[in-house]
Amino acid sequence: MSFTKNALKPISVENSLAGKLWMYEETGATLAAISAASYFDGAAPEMNLTDEDVIFVIASDGMAFFRVNVSSGTVTILDRMGTSAIEVLAAAKTLTAADNGKTFYLNVATGVAITLPDAAVGLKYKFVHGATAVTSNGHVISATDDDGDNIKGTTIVNGSEVSTTGADVITMTANAAIPGDWVSIESDGTNWYVTGQAAAATGIAFS
Repeated sequence: MSFTKNALKPISVENSLAGKLWMYEETGATLAAISAASYFDGAAPEMNLTDEDVIFVIASDGMAFFRVNVSSGTVTILDRMGTSAIEVLAAAKTLTAADNGKTFYLNVATGVAITLPDAAVGLKYKFVHGATAVTSNGHVISATDDDGDNIKGTTIVNGSEVSTTGADVITMTANAAIPGDWVSIESDGTNWYVTGQAAAATGIAFS
């Protein structure tokens, strides 16, 4: 869906950078669609947007603060807000932007397979090993085929650093991970960055 002029409204006077805060509510479009280059091109001359303006966007899949570079037509998501909800998983799940900010408790003996969405600025999720011991498969968190090996970061496993500079799978390993072990992952739009902790050796592995 293209830019809707009457959906953009000023909600504050100039800020310390001489810009204004705007609100744009377009629930017929996703944050990804609104963040596309040139989306706000029509708003710049008609609404007198400047590079210092910030737009609070309410879209179909969440909310975020945007900054528009008027001269180049590019859009940057400054912060993306999720629901911070909790969900217990006992079956495979493919995550979407609507799950942003959630903590997932993984709670089935045969493990849970989770597929991340394509990397997008501000997406973040946390995964916690639930009360049920995992005895086969492990809890497997995978990047999409389109993203490839874009998981990077460091976890603390049995007191030692376990790192990756380019993986596409995180596994909370069967018969090694225990309840309370966890990993968190967030994206800059290109990569996923992981932190986490496991008590036992090989409790968290990358591949």
